[in-house]
Amino acid sequence: MKHLYRMIFWGLIMVICIVAGVLGISQSNQNFAPVKNKLNSIVYNFNNNENVKAFNDRGITLNAKLKGRKIVITYDSTKISKYTYSYKDGYLETTFDSKDSFGTTQLMIMATSIGDNFGINENSIYGIITSNNYLNYTLDSGIEAKLNNGKYTIKLNVESPITINESTL
Repeated sequence: MKHLYRMIFWGLIMVICIVAGVLGISQSNQNFAPVKNKLNSIVYNFNNNENVKAFNDRGITLNAKLKGRKIVITYDSTKISKYTYSYKDGYLETTFDSKDSFGTTQLMIMATSIGDNFGINENSIYGIITSNNYLNYTLDSGIEAKLNNGKYTIKLNVESPITINESTL
């Protein structure tokens, strides 16, 4: 009889844990639905960017796809390179080598794709990226960059646009 009570007790604990896990996953997916729409919009903006079209017209494949909570950019020129932007709490994060010449280009296009959702002029964003002014920004200003061991870690805020300060362009 003692073993029966023990089995019932641990069985109930197991059922409670399974139910809590399923509810947690379900709640997480419900909270991600509005973000998924925003990320789909960013991917659409990226793939329809004039610079992306220009690359594709020259035979260089450049496109973005949403895969779960990540945006994966594929760049196919002489070799295939992939850049992954992982969605975290309100921002996208990526890492690329500081010597990667295309890394800055794809960053400009991605930042512009986010800015498109807020009606920001792409030339303003390009100016911030090409002048390296973004290295002085914080995530509250729309973009944050850190250089560590020769790699940039970039965070792009998807909840607000990059702050344009005309005096720094």
